[in-house]
Amino acid sequence: MATIPPQRAPQEQFTLDSNDRVLAALGYVFVIVAIVVAILDETKRKPLLKDHAVQAIGFTVATFAYQMVAGVIYICATIATFGVLGLVLWVLFLVPTAIGIYFGYLAYSQEGLVEIPYLTEFMAEQGWFETRKAA
Repeated sequence: MATIPPQRAPQEQFTLDSNDRVLAALGYVFVIVAIVVAILDETKRKPLLKDHAVQAIGFTVATFAYQMVAGVIYICATIATFGVLGLVLWVLFLVPTAIGIYFGYLAYSQEGLVEIPYLTEFMAEQGWFETRKAA
């Protein structure tokens, strides 16, 4: 005989316990965590955690696009300066990692969905979040 899980109160669906906060934070730094969280059945009962995972995947896609542009800039600038700017511009590739760590910290420390400029609004307009609708 199958058991039906108890329904949670609406306010419990939009809060995260400490384990959920850690998963949300790690999702912004390690995309594999976000992918696993997004496909788990457990997240159907925790829409805020799923929204963090979906946003972290969107952040990774935006990071990939940034890395492509940064790679072109790096190669062109390195060739144009005979390698001199190549010694300095490698820092461009660390910027998304630092930003991901920052958003992971915000996901762990604050209630609700992290507001990533442009990305959160775009994803809300597309209807990718369960807890946030487009304004």
